[in-house]
Amino acid sequence: MRETDIDEVSKMCPHYLTVQTQTDMAAFAAGMVSDYKNPGAHGTGVHKILERIIACRNRTGIPKSVDM
Repeated sequence: MRETDIDEVSKMCPHYLTVQTQTDMAAFAAGMVSDYKNPGAHGTGVHKILERIIACRNRTGIPKSVDM
């Protein structure tokens, strides 16, 4: 298997950069892995924050098809 570059990924998933940016924001907001019981708990924290980001977008009337 080979590595895929960002251009190739963007062709396959046009909203990759938006999704990655929101995931990065959630990971930053979750804090350090060492603040959690274990890495899995940190991952759950990141997912919960990302879930709130998406829910907020939906409540503000941003269509699901935009940037996601």
